[in-house]
Amino acid sequence: MGLTFIIVATLLDVIITVPVFIIPNGGSYSEFFGDPMFYTIVIEFYFIVFYFGNHLTNKKIKA
Repeated sequence: MGLTFIIVATLLDVIITVPVFIIPNGGSYSEFFGDPMFYTIVIEFYFIVFYFGNHLTNKKIKA
């Protein structure tokens, strides 16, 4: 679940974020994807989605 989220988010960055917001401001694909903060956010999102996905699938119903 976490990897699916990361793959979809990265594809959306390639298709929408970089051409619409980064390139018009003088940036490039390599500048965007070469930034260490991008990978920090990727790791953070992965663990958040991984944890929440496990929480949802392991949820016990209390009677």
